[in-house]
This record gives sequence, structure tokens and C-alpha cells, in this order.
Amino acid sequence: MRNTVAVVTSQGILYQNHYYTCWRAISEQWFDQASAYLMLELDVQVKDDLLYIVLESGESITLSIISSTKKYTTNEREEYFVKLNQLKLEKGSIKNDRS
Repeated sequence: MRNTVAVVTSQGILYQNHYYTCWRAISEQWFDQASAYLMLELDVQVKDDLLYIVLESGESITLSIISSTKKYTTNEREEYFVKLNQLKLEKGSIKNDRS
């Protein structure tokens, strides 16, 4: 396993000219926190062509490559998070109805 550094940008986690993401970055909105004025570096590990974040707790999170290079506006990202949260709420209410 090789240790290296990736950079969190508004478009994703940048490593070797590719953008990646993970559930933690999305839920904690890392990409909204990154800007042209704030560069966030992230320690990552590479193993078998997969990229991992290793948290202080020792938890390992696999990063997924982002295939789209479209740049999204802040409003588009906010709309995405609102819709995602609505789906989560609907999923939770469906589970409760089945109980």
C-alpha cells in the first residue's frame, strides 16, 4: 500500500488528474468547503489501483472515481442535497410503514 496526498476541490477529490468522491465527502459537503482560496489536502492510500482515505479512527473509506467532468454550481449542488435528503426521508417512512 502506498501513501500519498490528494487535494479536495469544489469538483471532487483530485488525484493524478482524476476526481474522486465518497459517502463521507458528500454527507459532510467537503466540496462546498473547498474553494480557490482554501486548499484542503487529504492523506490517501493506493492499493491495487483503488484509492482509500484512512481516518484518524483507523476506518478506511474507498473513493469512487467521478466520470463526469461537468462543473456544478453551488445552487445545483444544494438542490442535489435537498433531493437526496428527501429520498432518505421517504425511504425512512417506507421502512416505518412496513414495521
